[in-house]
Amino acid sequence: MNVEVKDLKGKNEVCVYMYLHGTPEQKEAASERLIVSNKGLIIKVMNDSFATYRQAHREDLFQCGVVGLLKAARAYRFGGGSTYASVAKKYILHEMYDYISEQVHDCTPYYFKLQLQVKKAVSEIEREGEVVTVQAVSKKTGLSMKVARNELYVMNMSKVPFHLLDENIAG
Repeated sequence: MNVEVKDLKGKNEVCVYMYLHGTPEQKEAASERLIVSNKGLIIKVMNDSFATYRQAHREDLFQCGVVGLLKAARAYRFGGGSTYASVAKKYILHEMYDYISEQVHDCTPYYFKLQLQVKKAVSEIEREGEVVTVQAVSKKTGLSMKVARNELYVMNMSKVPFHLLDENIAG
């Protein structure tokens, strides 16, 4: 798609365009403007998704957010139906998840997301007053019984009775 500056909507799109197609000076100014304009988005993602880590890892998470903003600028498709902010949020989340999983939890982002999913399910099951079992976690998350069992075991979820972790699981 051939895009001209006059066709762009909003300051984010103009900044993204200049970041991608401007002179070196324009690219630097555009990246700075993107960061300043979207600082609130980065902080919102930190507060909403990484509240547990935001105090101890505030600067690193913010830098991950900046990296996500700039990666989103390179991936953004003008006229594609999504706003830059919605695309950027996904990239910011991805960068922050990668950082927390690798630096804090020493595991891959995939397993970190699985652990978060299982922890959330366990909390919901407990809040509903139900017994936390492999089957209940599997049902709540949509994970197979085998994956749910393995994640509960790996996470050393002491709330789950050990004999329930060793259930005969088909699949």
